[in-house]
Amino acid sequence: MRLYERDEPLSDLRALFAECRLGQQRTAVLTGAVGTGRTEVVRTFTQEAVGAGALHCAAAIWSVDHALPFGTIWQLLMNPGLPARTRKQVAQLPVSEVIHTRLGADGSADGSLHQKLAYVSHVLSGLLLDVIEETGRPLLLTVDDAHHADPASLQCLLSITGRLRHSPLMAVVSAADGPQSFSPAFLGGLPAAPYCRHLRLDLLTERGVESMLAEHLPEAEARRVAAECHALTGGNPVMVRGFADDHCRTNEEDAGPLGPETMRAWTRILHRCDPTMLRLARWTAILGESGTTSMGGCLAGLTDEATSRTLRALDRTGCFADGRFRHPSLRQAVLDALAPAEQAAMHVEAAARLRTEGVSVLVVADHLVAAGEPQDPWMVPTLNEAAEQALSQGRVNQALTYLRLACRIPAPDSHHAVSRALLARAEWRTNPALTMRHGAEVIAALRSGDDPGGPELPAWAGRLIWFGRENDARTALERLGDRKQALDEVLGDQLESLRLGLSCLFPADDGPGRTVGGREGAATVNPLGQALGLLIRSLRDGPGESSVAAEHLVEQCPLGERTFAALACALGALVHGGQLGTADRWCASLEEDAAALETPTWLAVLAALRSTIALRQGDPGSAEMHAGRALQLIPVEGWGVGVLLPLGVLIEATTMTGRYQEALAHLRTPVPDVLLKTPLAIPYMRARARFHAARGGLDRALGEIGIVSELVTRWNLDWPALVPWRTDAALVHLKLGRREEARRRAAEQWEMLGPAQARERGITLRVLAAAGEPADRLTRLEQSVGELQRAGDHFELSLTLTDLDRARQGGIGSRVRQIAYSAADRDGDELADAGTGECYQVLSKAELRVAALAADGHSNREIASKLFVTVSTVEQHLTKVYSKLNVRCRSELPIRPHGLTAANELCA
Repeated sequence: MRLYERDEPLSDLRALFAECRLGQQRTAVLTGAVGTGRTEVVRTFTQEAVGAGALHCAAAIWSVDHALPFGTIWQLLMNPGLPARTRKQVAQLPVSEVIHTRLGADGSADGSLHQKLAYVSHVLSGLLLDVIEETGRPLLLTVDDAHHADPASLQCLLSITGRLRHSPLMAVVSAADGPQSFSPAFLGGLPAAPYCRHLRLDLLTERGVESMLAEHLPEAEARRVAAECHALTGGNPVMVRGFADDHCRTNEEDAGPLGPETMRAWTRILHRCDPTMLRLARWTAILGESGTTSMGGCLAGLTDEATSRTLRALDRTGCFADGRFRHPSLRQAVLDALAPAEQAAMHVEAAARLRTEGVSVLVVADHLVAAGEPQDPWMVPTLNEAAEQALSQGRVNQALTYLRLACRIPAPDSHHAVSRALLARAEWRTNPALTMRHGAEVIAALRSGDDPGGPELPAWAGRLIWFGRENDARTALERLGDRKQALDEVLGDQLESLRLGLSCLFPADDGPGRTVGGREGAATVNPLGQALGLLIRSLRDGPGESSVAAEHLVEQCPLGERTFAALACALGALVHGGQLGTADRWCASLEEDAAALETPTWLAVLAALRSTIALRQGDPGSAEMHAGRALQLIPVEGWGVGVLLPLGVLIEATTMTGRYQEALAHLRTPVPDVLLKTPLAIPYMRARARFHAARGGLDRALGEIGIVSELVTRWNLDWPALVPWRTDAALVHLKLGRREEARRRAAEQWEMLGPAQARERGITLRVLAAAGEPADRLTRLEQSVGELQRAGDHFELSLTLTDLDRARQGGIGSRVRQIAYSAADRDGDELADAGTGECYQVLSKAELRVAALAADGHSNREIASKLFVTVSTVEQHLTKVYSKLNVRCRSELPIRPHGLTAANELCA
């Protein structure tokens, strides 16, 4: 068959083959609608390549082949083009036994099949390399209609081409266009140019149609009917061939616009397309002019988005234009292909749907409200729609009312499945533990090897990650990746973000430092993927450009169901990028939005973030308050693995303030079994180590630190911003009298720090001062003061100032201890005696400091700067002061300005 307007893809294939013959693997992916000549292009190129000395192995795939793991790769490598000895070795691989023994009755595969994939790919790569080396000829592998290929074969082919990157091997993969792109998992694994090139076949232009017709019709006739043929067929070569055959076999007077050969060509195209395309074409034919394209999609069981994609795919065949048949004869051909009984049933269903849709949604909603407690099953979808709208508007409690009513109405399970899915979404915003009641069926399906299906599976994957169900989450993501129809771009991007999140929370032994590092720079439109990359860079590199990008992301993302996880990660990037004040302000702003949207879960996560911020600012009181609020908003059982964050803050905050019994109570709170599998445990375990060190359990503290060291090393996460475990170890060694070991650990930590990591540098300098030579102590402590002032951690600053006071043996040390905002302050602080009177006995030391500075005329921001706390903390303390002293504003404060003279001198 002669090809028309296909010179460019053929030229590209020839160029790739020429590069392949030089000893470099090349892959070509050829796509186009059914009937556009993909097979002919591959066949023409193959003939040329074989003529040039290539060994050729081909596989032509059918729709039934998708259900047979390794079926495509088996067909490809049992090809007569390979030596008999090689085919015999391929046949001896035990894959056939695996297929029979590992596949369930429903055709699903368990994890062992994926393990076998690596083995099979390794062996086959070796065999093919032997063939290439023994024959000295390039090897050409062609897979036609690869959209029907089984995922295991595609992954195997991907692995083989990757392994033979520097061998004269060329793979040509041809796939038909459909509603969704061909195998994102396969395409995503292909290398970039020059190793791979994506080629596309479009419909013929009018000139191309004329050239093709001229092969069968007189030149003048071809020129006369070319425009009509192009208008009727859209330039699909198979249709054009049918059109030409019809014109050759009939008289011009008897010939209609489209004859029987054209109709048969259209029927063959349609039945080779994606099943959803056939289904939608049938419903579009049934509806005719009586229904919209959206109605046709509903009847075909498609969402509006899926309908649009499917219609665009039908348009690409050339037989549809703008979602409609190009000619009534094409519609009639679809109707003629339906059995009478099937056609009648479809008409009945369409009529019923049209009658139902004739009633306004507003009218239906009015009747539902008036009914009070409706019991008709058809009302359930309406209630679900109302709940969806309520959720989008942030009226979670109202949505819960709708959904709980829907669940009480007798209705088909399909309707109730939607209700349960929406109920899971709504309850997730109030208490994630409630949502998991609806996940039993999903988890059971995943564990049995089934695909739960449905658009909610990505959400369930995220929920399983939250609760530390690592294996179930991985299975859910595999199901998403292995679905028969390829994922659309947005869902595919979401899937990659979920995979990235899972690798961060539950890294493999090679660690997210390596696994994630390869993905973090990848372009993505998904905010979660972007935010995760920023968080990783902040943890790894400390303050820098990632902080600017993180704040920009927070500014651009409105708070919502699809953006909250991204916002939380971006805020985490700000925290670990040293932008504590900025992060706290955004958290406070988002808390207001979350409260308006009735979302306790979001409020709890924001509170946990603020507790971390306060802890890094050296404000254990605020840290404890925020962490406690986080655990009040969501009970421990609803936190999943995230409970380690507020628990770790509570343990550390109570340890810092010397309340060891309370810290011990927090330590006894049950934590998830996956404690040693997730990096979320690292701050929690550090808090445990610091608790044991404070209580004198030094050996136990070293044991906890050793576990942290082992975990961060195993996961490639030994980043100072994540946990400075070396300085923790150095402090314990100092208490044990091991000064040299302490100095060595602190020196190691110092070498890892960059100039921007002020907080970690300040802490490390203080430890180096304690463990190093006395002559260097004063200089290092002064440097530590500067770094910690820059970082804004007043607790660590107070420790350094105390050490500095001792090093100077007096001086300003007494005044330092008076104003240092830390739990180490002694009872009977001199500030409480500076002419304040008995009424101030009700104030805490922190409240007294804030009140004195406020009475002295300082603004909240100035007070925050002087005491190294946040503006929010100042406002909270002032609120408590006003309440305790029964005053309404700072001008009514009875505190004399001279009460903080010493403090003001030092702060200035």
